[in-house]
Amino acid sequence: MKKIVTLLVLIGLFTGGIACAGATAQRRMPPVTPGMTRQTFSVEGTEREALVAAPLTIPSVGAPLVFIFHGHGGNARNAAAKFAIHRDWPEAVVLYMQGLPTSTRNDPEGKRPGWQNRAGLDGDRDLKFFDAALAWAKKNYTIDPRRVFVGGHSNGGGFTYLLWRERADRIAAFAPASAVCPGAARLTPRPALVIGGEGDAIVPTENQKATVAGLIAANRCAAPDGGWSLGYHQYRSNSGPELDVYVHNRGHALPDDAGERMAQFFVRQSLKK
Repeated sequence: MKKIVTLLVLIGLFTGGIACAGATAQRRMPPVTPGMTRQTFSVEGTEREALVAAPLTIPSVGAPLVFIFHGHGGNARNAAAKFAIHRDWPEAVVLYMQGLPTSTRNDPEGKRPGWQNRAGLDGDRDLKFFDAALAWAKKNYTIDPRRVFVGGHSNGGGFTYLLWRERADRIAAFAPASAVCPGAARLTPRPALVIGGEGDAIVPTENQKATVAGLIAANRCAAPDGGWSLGYHQYRSNSGPELDVYVHNRGHALPDDAGERMAQFFVRQSLKK
């Protein structure tokens, strides 16, 4: 009888260990969304992951390439469901990138996944992840290098701004949502769609307004209303790229049409030679 009890305990410990390992893996990346593939990357010895959606056929001129970055505490699968760029722009290759545990003001112990918010932080692990994923996409698909796009929400929107600062030479347009960028006026002029919410309790609306004002200056756009009023607005420039600003009333949350708006914006843009 003692041997049977011991055996049952050992089995319980073994299966419990499997369950815990499975739970850990699932926290890193939820199950693959139907119609997508999970791609892993080794970045300086660290395994990184993304969900990939790609068209069945790609024209000889190449497909557009879109990178999407979830908010802090989010994940690639939820980002794919929320943004759904692949649904609204099926001609594009879309990578929904998965973050790693990241320390932030609201998560000082770094228990939830996210992205670096300034150059040099965490050894630039996320900038290097982007570089590796971009190289992989160009190797495995025919990509139009003039049509590489980046978007993200909250902490992912902040990383989008960091990519604008650090990788503007290889990205055609940007779509940060619910995020800010100190020194935005000094960014390289690029087409951008900025999405922000009135009454944002996570990223103060006034700070987002200041970022938009900086982008108006960077892109040399005319914005009679200061660039911030409810609704979707396109600000043109005679000597710089356009700036679109979509202000909604859902606070920090993404509006339901955020991904659709991004797709419609990206399809009009390309990197100038």
